[in-house]
Amino acid sequence: MIRMIRMHLINWHNFVDDIIDFKNITYLIGLNAVGKTTIIDAIRYCLTTNKEFNTAGNRKSARSLQGSVHQKQRAEESYLRPNHTVTYIGIEFFDESINKKYVISVRVESESPKQELRHVSQDWYISKPGNGLDNMPYFTVVGNNKRPASREEFKLPDRGLEKAPSQAEARRRICRTLGIGDAEAPLGKKFNEVFHMGTSLEDINDIRKFIYTYILPEPEIDVEILHKDMRELERLQEILEEAQEKEKLLKDIMDRLTQAKELDSKIKVNEALVSYAKWQDAKEKQDKKIEEIEEARSNFEKCDILLD
Repeated sequence: MIRMIRMHLINWHNFVDDIIDFKNITYLIGLNAVGKTTIIDAIRYCLTTNKEFNTAGNRKSARSLQGSVHQKQRAEESYLRPNHTVTYIGIEFFDESINKKYVISVRVESESPKQELRHVSQDWYISKPGNGLDNMPYFTVVGNNKRPASREEFKLPDRGLEKAPSQAEARRRICRTLGIGDAEAPLGKKFNEVFHMGTSLEDINDIRKFIYTYILPEPEIDVEILHKDMRELERLQEILEEAQEKEKLLKDIMDRLTQAKELDSKIKVNEALVSYAKWQDAKEKQDKKIEEIEEARSNFEKCDILLD
């Protein structure tokens, strides 16, 4: 399980350098304009790269990325950070499967609140497991002062931070890091859509439509497809039954072959025994003949002696 445990906000609207702790269940409770929606915007922007910020808190405020970076005042065209500003959002996660922390960060650099968004620098980083918020070099100390780190300064030894080369690649890496899979896969697309809608604070008028559109696939019943599936299932059943019959025949053939081999072996044994018996009988006859010849020769020799 992967849990979100802390978030560090630097120059993000009214938050200058603040760490927010999260528990398994976290409630954001407070008066208007204390930063509840601002925190939600930061989480959504950091994890989905979505810059369509929440307007439910104050629909007249026209919340935007530049407004959050330069600290736009409510319903006014004034900013408390009107000049060059560097913003960091860092979210710390704990992966229970490897028992290690890691951080997903976004760095924003803007020259002025009037700068076009396409010229605003936005970079996403993912730390290697084992690096938490306390390891992140968000600040550079100069004398007695500290300032947000430049892009060149924001790094860890041994390449402990990986910078996504593009916003689309950032979404892909974030989804993979969170265990969701590819951002372009159905689950990744649903995550980015649902996360945005679920944190927008807008009313969901048709909850059934929302669930089937973003959570579950809309069940579609096509009778013709069902009929085709049934016919295919019946055909597969017939093929299965034929295969089972062939299996039985094959088994019967194998049994008969085994029996034939056993009978053939017995026949060969019997033939060998018969041949041995015939040989034994012939040998006995031969031995008897030899005895008769020897006896006749002995008698002949005796007669020859008597004649002499």
